[in-house]
Amino acid sequence: MYKNYFTTAFRNMMRHKLYSLINIGGLAIGLAACILIFLFVKDELSYDDWGTGTDNLYRLEASYKQSLGEDAYMALSPGRLRDSLADSFQQEFSAIARLYRNRHILLKDGNAFREQFWAADKQLFDIFDIEMVSGNRTDVFLDNRSVIINQTMALKYYGTDDPVGQILEPDDQDFGYKIVGVMKDLPENSHLDFNFLILFDPERYVDTPWVAELWLSSNVLTYVKLADGVLPGTIEASIPDFLDRTVIRSEQPGLEGDPSDFFNVRLMPVSDIHLYSTGRFQMKPGGDIKVVYSFAVIALLILFIASINFINLSTARSSLRAREIALRKVVGARRGQLITQFLGEAGLMVLVALVFALAIVEFSLPWFNGFVAKLLSLNYGSDPMTSLVLIGLLVVVGIGAGIHPAMQITRFRPAAVLRSNNSSATGGSKLRAILVTVQFAISIGLIATTIIVYSQTNYTSNKDLGFETKNRLTLDNMDYQSIEPVADTILQEIERLPGVLNTAYTARSIPLFGFWDFPIQKRDETDPNQYRLEMVPGDLNFLEFLGARTIAGRIFSKDFRADAVTLEEQGGTILQKNAVINLATVNYLNLGTPEQALGQEIKFEGFGGQSTQMTVIGVIEDMHMRSLRDEVEPLALHVEEDSRTVLNIELDPLFQEETVAAINMIWKAHVPAFPIDLTYMDENFGRLYEADAQRGQMFGYFSIFAVIVSCLGLFGLSSFTAEQRTKEIGVRKVYGAGSMSIVRLLVWQFSKPVLVANVIAWPIAWYIMQDWLSGYAYRIDLTLLPFALSGLAALLISWTTVSLHAWRVANTNPINALRCE
Repeated sequence: MYKNYFTTAFRNMMRHKLYSLINIGGLAIGLAACILIFLFVKDELSYDDWGTGTDNLYRLEASYKQSLGEDAYMALSPGRLRDSLADSFQQEFSAIARLYRNRHILLKDGNAFREQFWAADKQLFDIFDIEMVSGNRTDVFLDNRSVIINQTMALKYYGTDDPVGQILEPDDQDFGYKIVGVMKDLPENSHLDFNFLILFDPERYVDTPWVAELWLSSNVLTYVKLADGVLPGTIEASIPDFLDRTVIRSEQPGLEGDPSDFFNVRLMPVSDIHLYSTGRFQMKPGGDIKVVYSFAVIALLILFIASINFINLSTARSSLRAREIALRKVVGARRGQLITQFLGEAGLMVLVALVFALAIVEFSLPWFNGFVAKLLSLNYGSDPMTSLVLIGLLVVVGIGAGIHPAMQITRFRPAAVLRSNNSSATGGSKLRAILVTVQFAISIGLIATTIIVYSQTNYTSNKDLGFETKNRLTLDNMDYQSIEPVADTILQEIERLPGVLNTAYTARSIPLFGFWDFPIQKRDETDPNQYRLEMVPGDLNFLEFLGARTIAGRIFSKDFRADAVTLEEQGGTILQKNAVINLATVNYLNLGTPEQALGQEIKFEGFGGQSTQMTVIGVIEDMHMRSLRDEVEPLALHVEEDSRTVLNIELDPLFQEETVAAINMIWKAHVPAFPIDLTYMDENFGRLYEADAQRGQMFGYFSIFAVIVSCLGLFGLSSFTAEQRTKEIGVRKVYGAGSMSIVRLLVWQFSKPVLVANVIAWPIAWYIMQDWLSGYAYRIDLTLLPFALSGLAALLISWTTVSLHAWRVANTNPINALRCE
């Protein structure tokens, strides 16, 4: 019996090659898209599984009240927090450890490499079970001159030789590190990312108190392992009281109220960090659970569209097999057997489609991996989940797509079928129209979201930031120990290049990362609010270099010595400085108009209790120095001539390539062992939106998949409909109907579902994209245009698809259609 079922199914596929090809092609594309997205989603959900006890692992994330009054959580926390928590929560924490990034330069075969050495507390291995290849992992904590490296670094610097016992000698410090062990490379699906581990020694950071001593400076990653039975909510509830008892207020006396009013700490589960943590300064870029959910839904929608094709074509062509079903029933076949037959045929077609889908996936995986920056693969044997999902797809799609046609076909009554010569489709036309409508509603929604995501990405890339970024380079690490002695010489030689138009030093790279905000003294003691200002230091020329637009007063100038005065020059204990503020600061501090803000004083105390009083000499337009997801911050820009971290260079656009090459040569001539860190400022801003751009591209690609699958179904359905209406069209032509009127008739039949699909898709897509755009402080206006364009695109595609058949049928000789009647 089953052999007969298989033979019948195979012959039916071969007899109707076009429709079999449409069904298999649509299912193959849908399944391939679904499998690719499954691999992406599975990888995203697999992050940071450290085995037994993973549920007890957390990262401490600190937040400070920012100038706009919002809590801004970050992945970092104060270095001092670790020891204080260990003392106060001895029973609750079974382990607690910090990680702090140090940068070193290592030489290999005459080439210099900038490497990150992560300093860790000895309990790190009690939290994360990191496997060793050789050596003893605890030896790294015996002194501050030992290091553990991973397999990749061992191969990079020592080849196949055993590196244990060798000395790594950074070019930028006076002592080396003895290699005491080699650890396995961390898995790709971990938020952790380090190649070198050294001891976190507080003595090392005596000259940099913000690393291990200050409460109001977060620079380390802190991880804890909770004791069994301890709930994170209990710890978080205790933290405000702990902070009020522990935080040293004297660091920043300008702050009022309890420390917990402006500073807080939360526990972020390690297993949630990759997808759920919104904190800045991650060890490596994280994912987004909303993206995972979005693409999981897209995968299901594309698969649903492909299944609709199968259902529509199968039910539309059901009458062509009516006599076969009638004869089987006459000779004793039960309905259950017939349903099994047609489900088997559907399963066979899905199986063939799955084989083609797997071939598509294997072919496209290298491209897809490069696109999503992952190393995804189809491991049929070694990954049981992948195998189960593939089997599940085969069963679910086979049953889901085949059950309705099977039920529809087996309802035919043998007597009625055998007595009639009618071979036209029977019933189901309304359901087919509904399914086509759903198909195009999904496609229109995906097209609309793609247009909106692209428009927002384009908006962020081209929005006026309030200052110039084009043709500007940033040369970082100019204050590094190995570079500082020759920094002036490098600057002078760069400034002499004919392609260099301007230069300026800043203490921070642009776009801004991190927070240098300080509490300022109130102008009105009765004001209950606390105010903080972000400080942006640079040299006398940096505002002119950026092209800052003055609203009132002036910017810094070499003609005004007071703009760059130092405490040593002034004498006394209070540093008097001039400052330029942005319009957001005028509004934030209620300084009135920009003109009224001139001459106003801003007082604050920085690290170490250094009192500073700034006098406002100018007001400039707001400058977007961070992502456009964030509101423009109130800024106080001031001059610190000794803050020479980043050299900014303006290039003549006519000589960019030659000038960049010349800058590289100057660098290599003076510091050949130190890698140059030269980037374009506008490209640095562009990297802020890479995830959004990637998301838009993925939406675009999978929207194309959805449209292709929908068109395949529409092509097959319109072809069959045109064949079934051949007699009707012949009669119409005999009575004088022209070819164009017949084309319009057929095209309109399939235009109605597309028009209805717009009504369904638009409000759903509007709601989803409104929610997505709300994550941007500066965003496009959501208008009807992208929805109208997506609807028009779907309509044009459907017209093109249907017109191919309509024109062919409309130009058929009516005698051929009516001759057999």
